[in-house]
Parts: sequence; C-alpha cells; structure tokens
Amino acid sequence: NELEWTTSTEINNDYFTLEFSSDGNNWEFLNNIDGAGYSNETQTYTVSHDSPYKLTYYRLTQTDYDGESKSYDPIAIEQHGEDELSLVAYPNPATEYVIIESFSQTPIAFELTDETGRVVHRISNPSSKFTLDVSFLENGVYFASSHFEDGVKTVKFIKR
Repeated sequence: NELEWTTSTEINNDYFTLEFSSDGNNWEFLNNIDGAGYSNETQTYTVSHDSPYKLTYYRLTQTDYDGESKSYDPIAIEQHGEDELSLVAYPNPATEYVIIESFSQTPIAFELTDETGRVVHRISNPSSKFTLDVSFLENGVYFASSHFEDGVKTVKFIKR
C-alpha cells in the first residue's frame, strides 16, 4: 500500500506517526516520519507498507516539538487482484468532502446515491481520483459508484 499526504504549511512539526490495523480498533506502530519543522511550502510525505491484510486501516498522528499531537481520521485500503476493479472513498466518515479513487481503470461515469437509491450527484468522465464536496448532503449512508468499461464498483461511506 502506498500512503501519501501533504501539508501546505508546518509550524512546530516534529514528526508524524503512522499506525495500521486490521480492524480499525487495535493499532500497530508502522513508522515515525520526521516533519519539516517550520515550512511555508507544500511538503509531501510518502510511506510504502507491505500489509499482511486484505483490508488495512491506517491512522496518522502529527506531533509538535512540545509534545502536543493531533490524530486524523483513519482511512482504509483494500488490496485487490490485478484484474479486479478497485475503488475507495476516504475519509470515511466524511464531513465536508470525500475523495473517490480508482486504482485499476479510469471510470467512464460516476454516480452518488443515497440509501434509498436516489441519485444525488453524477459526473461524466471523472478522473481516476477526484474530490467530491459532500457538505450539502444530509447525514447518512451514501454509495459512490464508478462505472468502468468492465463493470461497476460501488463503495459505501457515511456523511456526518
């Protein structure tokens, strides 16, 4: 699994801690990554992990020089076979936005439906990774469906 995150600025940033889990509750230490300290430029961080699990949860915590820290919502990555369609939605649960990412193919269409099956958003020819504003949605369960030439892949996410 390839994990990547960026910061637009950093103030007092000592390091990041990355943890992983098979269930999203019991966390194992993966790595500490040095922060830039003080920076007004975009910083990109990348970590590779050969996870033993088909579905792996990751949690990132940022720690300042003074020891104060902030943990971010976990994300999940599901490993698929090379020929299998793959689609993820994160962060989950989402509040303001959700990132939709497909790994095997570029979708030809995208639909967002609520739990009753009503289509609440459509996109033609989306990119393989895009950010969707969900701030206008009511809290609840939603289904993100990417349509590929070989079929449809759907992932569920929660809007809070």
